[in-house]
Amino acid sequence: MNQDIPMLVIQNGQLAGQRWLLDSDYVVMGREVGGTNLLLPERQISRRHAEIVRKPDGFWLRDLGRKNGTF
Repeated sequence: MNQDIPMLVIQNGQLAGQRWLLDSDYVVMGREVGGTNLLLPERQISRRHAEIVRKPDGFWLRDLGRKNGTF
């Protein structure tokens, strides 16, 4: 696998080990069907949980203010 391709890797939960290429400048993650680019059907994930934004200095992760937080 090419090490130059940015990728999101799930560390815990029912999706642990799954990977998604970050081939977009903006990704919204959550469990809302149709309201997110990356569907994560986990109980602890909010409908619109967090976003990943590509910036000139790399990728930024921003929590969308949900009670379970993002880390």
